Amino acid sequence: MTAIRTQTSELAAYLTDAALEVLHKAGIGGDSIEMEVALWLALTASLERESRRQRWVRLADDAPLDAILSDVVHRAALEVAVTVLSDGDASVLDRRLRPWVAGLHIDADVRKRVAKLFAPKEDESPRPLGRSGIVRKLRVTALN
Repeated sequence: MTAIRTQTSELAAYLTDAALEVLHKAGIGGDSIEMEVALWLALTASLERESRRQRWVRLADDAPLDAILSDVVHRAALEVAVTVLSDGDASVLDRRLRPWVAGLHIDADVRKRVAKLFAPKEDESPRPLGRSGIVRKLRVTALN
């Protein structure tokens, strides 16, 4: 298991409690253990995706950490809510979850760990633009 996967699994475990609280406040219940495992898996996948996005797609104005965490929890909670309530409409469930996700409070320690996960790594640098080699290949192809 890679270091990033271990970090995301641990952070997902911390965020699972917050996501469970969001689901329960929104009136979405189910088998607690199954829902907790499903949330943990969804949060792990969402954190891994967001971690890759944050490391490789640096925008001029990065989104605040609170917004990123809210989005991660919201996506995972919605995914699990749609699964638990198989007859539920995703847009209705989304409207039920949004107010509770907006009021989400994440501990400072968890926020620091997530910020560290999303921070650019010193040994990872994206390939500089223009160095992919595709321009040279296109030029050769165009001349043939």
